Amino acid sequence: MAALVAWVAAVAWLVFVAGLTLNYLSPQVSGATRQVVGLIAGETTGRQLFRSYGGQVSPPWEQVVAYGSTVLILLGLPFGLFQLWRRYRRHAGSLALAVVALAYPASFPFRLTKSGAEAANRSTEFLFLGIGFVLAVGIVELWLVRRQDWRKTALALSGAAIIFAGGVILGFAPWARLPGPYLVSADSRSIEPEGITAAQWAHSYLGSHNRILADRTNALLMMSVGAQRPVNGYGDGVPTYRVILSPSFGLRELAVVRQGDLRYVVVDTRLAWGLPATGVYFERAEPDAARVTFPIDPRDFKKFDLNTSIGRIFDSGHIVIYDVGGLAGAS
Repeated sequence: MAALVAWVAAVAWLVFVAGLTLNYLSPQVSGATRQVVGLIAGETTGRQLFRSYGGQVSPPWEQVVAYGSTVLILLGLPFGLFQLWRRYRRHAGSLALAVVALAYPASFPFRLTKSGAEAANRSTEFLFLGIGFVLAVGIVELWLVRRQDWRKTALALSGAAIIFAGGVILGFAPWARLPGPYLVSADSRSIEPEGITAAQWAHSYLGSHNRILADRTNALLMMSVGAQRPVNGYGDGVPTYRVILSPSFGLRELAVVRQGDLRYVVVDTRLAWGLPATGVYFERAEPDAARVTFPIDPRDFKKFDLNTSIGRIFDSGHIVIYDVGGLAGAS
């Protein structure tokens, strides 16, 4: 009964309070499902494993460990589930964790698609709560409760180490791990001093809650460090990415600026350094998302300097902030 109440409360909160979450997740889930169906029907091709959108490839030893981790989990789950059913089937918590563990093999088809790979990776930390419990039950009840043998213990610990390392490898691509140099649109690897300084400057000299346009990384920094208000397609329904990705600034770009009521535009010229590791420069709605084959042309950034109604108010070398308030008649 308590579990049912918890589920109802969670669903009600998701629908009535966190509706924006549904707007964010529904395109991901529907897109991944369509790609899985297309993959099964032979209508689409799957993504290449262990290769990022930016072209980085995981080292061979990491691929071996990741496959070994998956094989060990799949071999251990039947034994663990059998022992769990024999001894703990009257425990609601144990059965719930068993259901979570069963979702792990069900996530494999999504890892083969471009839209589903990210969702499958994000689910790993939750699924491993169930996987760890089921495997532990299987190892202890079926193997270690019998005559103690150091070789059994060593073998179990070795398998656990491979599973742990494989989980890290599958959950964090090489481009997402720290430390390392700056990479284009690579989440944590794109957070660096220059971007933080630009956000701090914006907070100090521009005030807070200004409506701005920025790429994926700088939008996070401007919002968290700079207390600004990024405008995008997810939360606002405004395709602001068009303003920067367009090779020129014309009537369509002007319409987007006015529709989004933008005051500032943050341009990071390093976006032209390479392909985005996450598959997008701004958001999933942008053209060629997860299919980018050529970096942004650096000449596209110069269009802002050619418009006399746009003012360059900040330049750190790579990051430039433009004041576009004049396009909407703002002071």
